[in-house]
Amino acid sequence: MADSIRQKLVTAVDTRLKGILIANGYETNVGQHVFEWRDPALEEADAPAVVWKDIDESPTNLTTGGTIGYHRHDLKVEFAIVAVGSTALAAVRK
Repeated sequence: MADSIRQKLVTAVDTRLKGILIANGYETNVGQHVFEWRDPALEEADAPAVVWKDIDESPTNLTTGGTIGYHRHDLKVEFAIVAVGSTALAAVRK
C-alpha cells in the first residue's frame, strides 16, 4: 500500500532536518543527530541534536451545509533542540 499523505509529510520533515549540515551551508551538523519521537534522555555525544514528533491529528469538520462536507487535517510538529556546554541559543538557531 502507498504511504498516506501524512506519512509523506512526516518523511519530508525528517529528510529536511537531516539535511542541516555544514556541507549544505548551515553552521552546524545537527542533521547528524535527528531523532523522531525519542523519549529517553540524550547523551552529551548526541548533541547538538533535534528531537521531533508529529502530534495531535484532530480533523476539523468543515461541513458547508447540506449533505456534502469535508475535513481539514493539520499536521502539528514539536521540536526540541538539544545543545550542551556554553553553546548560545543564538548559535544553535543558525
